[in-house]
Amino acid sequence: MKYKLLLIMIIVAMSHQAVSQNCRTKVVSSSTTSILGVQTLKINIMNLNVQAFDRIDYRVTSYDVYGENLGSEDFFWQPGYLTHPIKNGETLHDIQTSKMKGAKTIDVNVNRVHFIDGKSCGR
Repeated sequence: MKYKLLLIMIIVAMSHQAVSQNCRTKVVSSSTTSILGVQTLKINIMNLNVQAFDRIDYRVTSYDVYGENLGSEDFFWQPGYLTHPIKNGETLHDIQTSKMKGAKTIDVNVNRVHFIDGKSCGR
């Protein structure tokens, strides 16, 4: 049973990596902290694609101090009045609040990216 679970985890991890490579993004860093009782996520994703992106959807999986999975949440980013599409070589600095109280580490996987030319990749 352990080996089946390990195999499934490896396949899932590889599928997430493939999406990121196809979309040509790189999670540069990610962290979580509790600020005034609110679990806060800091995500930095670099655009390695020639085309700028104007929306990115990603999933954050949170883990406690023992490495136990607390659950996953889906987030997205898109430019607003003060932000612009993320060009090639630029890094998106996104901050989100999480419902996963007590998380000590997080894992970020890019699911889908929409580019300014109207094309998208991922699922």
